[in-house]
Amino acid sequence: MLSSEYKAGKVALFTTESNLLEKLVKKGQLTNTERLILFTIMNYAHENLHENSPKNHLHDLVRVVRNLLFSLRQKTKDIQYTSSLVSDNYHKILGFIIENSTEYNIYILLNNNHLKNASIFPPYAIKEEEIKANLIIDNKSIDLENNIAKIEDHYSIKGATYNFKLKENYKLIPEMIYSLYKTWNDDANDSEIIRAFLTIGDYKKHIKWSVLGTVYFFGHGKSDGWNFILTTPDETPDDSFSIMLLQFLNELNKRTLQDITNDLNEKCLDICKNKGWHYYFIKYPDFTSSDYNLFSFMDDDGFLVRNLSTNNAGGLHINPYLRTLACLINKKHSLLCDEGTCKSYDGSQNFKPLLLKINDLEITVHCKEGYWEFSLNKEPILEIKEKFDLKLQAENVLQSQKSIYHLEPTKDKDMIEIAVEFISTLYQLENPPEQKEEEISSESSQ
Repeated sequence: MLSSEYKAGKVALFTTESNLLEKLVKKGQLTNTERLILFTIMNYAHENLHENSPKNHLHDLVRVVRNLLFSLRQKTKDIQYTSSLVSDNYHKILGFIIENSTEYNIYILLNNNHLKNASIFPPYAIKEEEIKANLIIDNKSIDLENNIAKIEDHYSIKGATYNFKLKENYKLIPEMIYSLYKTWNDDANDSEIIRAFLTIGDYKKHIKWSVLGTVYFFGHGKSDGWNFILTTPDETPDDSFSIMLLQFLNELNKRTLQDITNDLNEKCLDICKNKGWHYYFIKYPDFTSSDYNLFSFMDDDGFLVRNLSTNNAGGLHINPYLRTLACLINKKHSLLCDEGTCKSYDGSQNFKPLLLKINDLEITVHCKEGYWEFSLNKEPILEIKEKFDLKLQAENVLQSQKSIYHLEPTKDKDMIEIAVEFISTLYQLENPPEQKEEEISSESSQ
């Protein structure tokens, strides 16, 4: 009856050990959720199981109990849900299990609003179970019931189907299943998912306010991060997250993540025009290449943004524009940048710059609100100043012999492209190509 992951006719527990009796005997310990699921099975077997009892009654009861037990959860500082179930609530939950372990199928009780002692569970969780029960009873379709179970048993869903709006979209469940399992799996690329999802809309989840700015989470596969994104109930008045999720699943049913991400022409026309954070997050994979896609924003356009390593100010943080610039420069000119220079390990509101050194040319790069600030210890030649429209801000700063220039994106080149071209041009000037021997010989003969 129980399994570790989705299997037809079974109920997934999302753990490597689904044989609860064996686990209890061998290890002598079960989680609170596992204890109550085992009690559900044993109590029903004792009270109702006989040779004439329908086989699916116990299975359906365990599934509903599983879903409701997993709805008792709390958000942790690691941006994931963990169980909030404590032994103090046992008596209420045991009462619920006993009262609803009857000769009637649990879906009939839910369909007729006859569930008893359910106040311990969140109202939205009970409502969702009623919706699914109504669909199963009204449609009398084994395929529909199995498909609902398959969505519930996905590791990133764990029974919490709130955002799928199954009542209105139950005919689309097969397509949802295909997209869900195709995208969120052991081989998933978080950066590809994030970038493709952002082409649909601004789905990120607000986490908190902080001294580093407003903190948002974009999702990752570690520590159930996608479970947090996909199953946090949509509290927006217009169900905007659910609409975006369903649209994303629909796109995934027809195209790959790469196809969606590369489509920056029609769908993302407004994003491309504005060239705010949304545009850069979609276009550049290095923005979302970390293991912990948590970001703090200090400005609306998202240039003063940090990628955080933990959900606190004391962790590692780095500006993703600087990280992306460093990665792209290093691909063109091996190991020219040290990404570590722009990483900070404190809660300071000041951003650490990217440092580069090309021979005796020292470059300091700051990302500002829509432009770059470059500090150079050597004056650029006039041709370079004019080509990149460099705007001098200060000379000989603090007797450091450095000059500060502002570099802005152009109509044809965004923030990243213009900075890569500028640094590459400086690199070429500092490292002119050597003349070939024939050319030198020819010049000498003349």
